[in-house]
Amino acid sequence: MALMILMLAGNFSGARDQVTETSAAPALSDVSFTAKVDGTEQRYVLMLPAGFEARQPHSLLVALHGHGSDRWQFAKDPRDECRAARDFATKHSFIYVSPDYRAKTSWMGLKAEADLLQILDELSERFHLDKVLVCGGSMGGTAALTFAALHPDRVQGVVALNGTANLVEFTGFPEAIAASYGGTKAERPDEYRKRSAEFWPERFTMPLALTAGGRDTVVPPDSLLRLTEKLKQQGRRVLLLLRPELGHSTSYADALAALDFVFDEWSRPVPDAGKLFPPEMRLEPLPALAPEPKDNPTTAAKVALGRLLFFDPILSAAQDVSCASCHHPRFGWADGRATPIGVGGTGLGPERILRAANGFPPLTRNTPTLLNVGFNGLVAGCKYDPAVAPMFWDSRVESLERQAVTPIRSREEMRGNVCSEAVAVEQAVRRVDGVAEYRNLFNKAFGQLPAEAVTAAHLAQALAAFERSLVTPDAPFDRFLRGDKQAMNEVQQRGLQVFQDAGCIQCHGGPMLSDYKLHFLAVSDDSAIGRREFRTPTLRNLKPTAPYMHDGSLRTLRSVLVFYEALMDAVSETLDGRAGGTPALDPLLKRLNLNADDFPALEAFLDALNDDHFDQTTPDRVPSGLPLLK
Repeated sequence: MALMILMLAGNFSGARDQVTETSAAPALSDVSFTAKVDGTEQRYVLMLPAGFEARQPHSLLVALHGHGSDRWQFAKDPRDECRAARDFATKHSFIYVSPDYRAKTSWMGLKAEADLLQILDELSERFHLDKVLVCGGSMGGTAALTFAALHPDRVQGVVALNGTANLVEFTGFPEAIAASYGGTKAERPDEYRKRSAEFWPERFTMPLALTAGGRDTVVPPDSLLRLTEKLKQQGRRVLLLLRPELGHSTSYADALAALDFVFDEWSRPVPDAGKLFPPEMRLEPLPALAPEPKDNPTTAAKVALGRLLFFDPILSAAQDVSCASCHHPRFGWADGRATPIGVGGTGLGPERILRAANGFPPLTRNTPTLLNVGFNGLVAGCKYDPAVAPMFWDSRVESLERQAVTPIRSREEMRGNVCSEAVAVEQAVRRVDGVAEYRNLFNKAFGQLPAEAVTAAHLAQALAAFERSLVTPDAPFDRFLRGDKQAMNEVQQRGLQVFQDAGCIQCHGGPMLSDYKLHFLAVSDDSAIGRREFRTPTLRNLKPTAPYMHDGSLRTLRSVLVFYEALMDAVSETLDGRAGGTPALDPLLKRLNLNADDFPALEAFLDALNDDHFDQTTPDRVPSGLPLLK
């Protein structure tokens, strides 16, 4: 098996002049590189194994030094932990890399993290690499856990020797850690929590080995014990070697055993618990900010402009419908209807009705909430590109920028019979450009002259920037995943377990509780093409966004659960042919195992996905002077 191993050394104080190197040791190269994060020169030691061939898959050991040392520590130091790492690497013919990572103190701060990512990227381009094992002792063990928690997609194994998993409670080396993290705990509490592995156990799906000394007063073992217990409860592959009689050290045998544990786990089948759902469905808290495309960075001026455009009927051809007609904050940035009424409607939310004989019936698909729409397509452990984020129930449009102007072209939504689809956006831009206040606002947002700033691209970017600002990253579930075990009550926590055991997480996982894939659930729509497959909706903020399903046919969460319970029998019939000509349902439904007795707990868990503190700001007026829907 070809493996890529990341090793981080600990808080060891051996000086370089105490180090001896045997003549049999492979030659070491001292490599310099320019750090992308700040342009400084950084260095690492590189050692290639005997018989190395760049075109063949190879293992990689990246060894990070401890507090007060530098890149040479794990390359030459004779102490037990360092010797075990080198012997382990030699045994498996790994490439060996030991960087300074901001010597002589680090604690995996922001710049050290960026350096390590850059090194891994550059080595991956230079060599044929595979798996990553993160390992270290003391400060290095802490850094190993931190890096794995920050970048679980880059790590396939972790070994932490005498480290801490909780930098919020850890009291050692406060000045060095503050320098690494850009401030003290009081000044940057979120940064300390972010880099504390104990708050992110759901990210440790890879094998993990830990060592700890019961008498260790330098880096007390308490947080490692708690992390181990959490991972065992989740059925994860974890080894804890706790030596009650030892202090701040790990023996050669234990260090080698920890490394061997991870290596051996790679060759074993993943436990059944890990097979219940794909890795991209790993449950994670929602980030605080929605990712932005490179060509449309979010600014306050863009968001403010986008909000005004969103509520202004000037974008519709007849200037009587705004985006907020169907996406209003009073209804969770949806409309509370089964399906929306655009052109030809009057009123707001469930009370919106068609004006007489207008020829524009309600649309056929339920209005999705705009809350967290900036995270559409985000799943666990995968790179996210907002430029290809899926939009609408059928994912027919990619990116918020493209989605933002699609309703302007739609006859039923905002265009009506006033103009053709081909000129709808152009005419909307012309109407906006005719308002002096808008010209000035576009100038402020995009830095171009007022006479040139109002364009279709800028209109779409302003709307998208505003929609990306509608985030809810602080639901009880998010706080629970970040380590606040009081954020969810006992019934909600039981519901979370039921949610996973019942197989809901097959499709409803990841930060957004959606796989963003299309599935057939035997509910076609009423459109001309009668589409069968629809995208998995997010489960966040269900409370203010009823009714549910793509056609809005189910008004309560209980009715949704009953619907899925009935599908468990139907799916078997369609897949084995007993249902005659009925199209086969999505085979993932066969993995559902719902029980009506668990419905109350499931509903309690779903309630923990609501964040009531979302932005509900509406402007008092819009630059066009047209009336607002309140």
